[in-house]
Amino acid sequence: RAEHVQIAVRCRMLGCSTVARLFLSRLDCAVEGSFLGGGISGLRTGSFELQRVAESIEWEDFVVDVDWESLVEGRHYWLCMDADGEHPELGPGSTGFRFYITAAAAVAPAAI
Repeated sequence: RAEHVQIAVRCRMLGCSTVARLFLSRLDCAVEGSFLGGGISGLRTGSFELQRVAESIEWEDFVVDVDWESLVEGRHYWLCMDADGEHPELGPGSTGFRFYITAAAAVAPAAI
């Protein structure tokens, strides 16, 4: 099982910044306790920084290095974002994306 995986994120210009933080959570992203300083084993990951890799007039591309160690296989997790990072003005919210954590390392067609 991979311990670190990269997620690519594309945002409209000025829609994201390197201040923003992403995390994966089994709870609704806005639920109290879903965004804590560190990960809670099986419930959520710690928060991850966005790293800008490209930009244009209309969009910016980022990557996020996600540590999957605290996640439980066979569960779904929401990708959550706190746009202002550590600042309390904006709370975390859902990006609308959900991940399923699987133990499968590869899929190959069966030989006949």
